[in-house]
Amino acid sequence: MSKNGSIASHTQDEINEKLARGDDQTDYAHKVSQDEIKRQIAEDPDLAVPDNWEEMAFRGLPPIGRENKVQVSIRYTPRVVNHFKSTGKGWQARMDAVLAAFVDQQQDRTKR
Repeated sequence: MSKNGSIASHTQDEINEKLARGDDQTDYAHKVSQDEIKRQIAEDPDLAVPDNWEEMAFRGLPPIGRENKVQVSIRYTPRVVNHFKSTGKGWQARMDAVLAAFVDQQQDRTKR
């Protein structure tokens, strides 16, 4: 066995020896009823369903009527990518907004 901090590593032979000795620390005889499982789930605060679950379930989805995005593979200079990434979460949406504004400006220019 080798140990790195709190993580122990065992070879397959060491694991087989532990299993042969019954040293696997697993209680296969312990049975839990469905009622007990439901009770434990109900008491677990991490599994609680918030009152606004419907609102949270659709968070991050584009609003209805918004045009879908198209996935492309493109290369930008590191300077441009680093600038947008430095603005934090949502940097790709901001990059899209800048490009969309440019497209709108160009289209307005051609209408004149």
